[in-house]
Amino acid sequence: MKILKLSAVLTVIALLLFAGCSGSPQVSTTDQLDREIRTASTFLNARIPAGSMIVILEIESDSTVLSDYIVDDLIGHISNDGFHTVIDRQRIDAIRSEQGFQWSGEVGDDYALLVGKFLAAQTIVTGTITQVGNQFRLSIKALNVQTAAVQGQYNSSIFSSPIANTLMASRSPIATSRMPSATAAANQTPAATAPAETAPAATAPTTTAPATTAPTTTAPATTAPTTTAPAVTAPAALRPGTYTFFPRPRASQGGVDRNAYIERIVVRGEFLTIYITDRPLGTGSYPEGAWSYNSTVILQDIDRPARVTNVSNAGWEGNHYFITFSNVTATRFRLMDTYSNPNYIFDEIILGDPD
Repeated sequence: MKILKLSAVLTVIALLLFAGCSGSPQVSTTDQLDREIRTASTFLNARIPAGSMIVILEIESDSTVLSDYIVDDLIGHISNDGFHTVIDRQRIDAIRSEQGFQWSGEVGDDYALLVGKFLAAQTIVTGTITQVGNQFRLSIKALNVQTAAVQGQYNSSIFSSPIANTLMASRSPIATSRMPSATAAANQTPAATAPAETAPAATAPTTTAPATTAPTTTAPATTAPTTTAPAVTAPAALRPGTYTFFPRPRASQGGVDRNAYIERIVVRGEFLTIYITDRPLGTGSYPEGAWSYNSTVILQDIDRPARVTNVSNAGWEGNHYFITFSNVTATRFRLMDTYSNPNYIFDEIILGDPD
């Protein structure tokens, strides 16, 4: 009986030793970049309120391949953990294309927050990874879309990562892929000057004076097309005055009309003031929406979507609620109250001539 007990104990010890040996290589061979991404996602899970809608926008680096690798891993970890909802990258790309958003390299917080508002997200995640010698510095932060407050920022140093080294090495093809347009332009300039020099050389040897038709009048013809350049015109400036509308532009929320109408817009100097009421005709009272929360109301240039203006003043004037913006140059814009989800939005407001 003692022999059986001893053999059983030895068997258990052997199994434990085998398990320890079989498990340790997986940890030791895991790339440090992968471990830091996993740690960062766990950190974000704890700092972002549960159930939030998250956009993982961009990780800035010198290699788009490395950036995409980190973004994809973050999306996978946070999605699989199940604490939050992560917006799919295809939807981000669709909004990016539709609204004309452009980003490459560093993405400013204001720009990132604007994208988050368009996607109706509560949190947006951005970051950077930079190489210093043989090491990397990873920084990932989460921003509250409504308040712009930093919900958490994870920083770490990566001392050994074959994956990061390999992906960062791919930055040279990416950089050279952007060069052809510049080199093509450079190559075109000698090509343009070469014929100009060879043309006189061709006429010089020919002593036939009648052959002076060689200075063909086609050379001036080549300059004629350049007259198309002045056809580019600047957009019309915003004219001061009062703009009234009939019918009044009406706000919608998630495709449903709401009782919020623009009664008039007044432009004085650098200020543009929008008066909103709850009625399509006559005077009314407070419109639907959270327009009084100044930090959540934005005005966006439709022709240049990246140009967004925040509220400079707001309040009551008679039976209207007014919102004032400064330095607005757009004559075609949309007005959004991003406090609610979906947003309240005046989809298109066009300023023609003042009354």
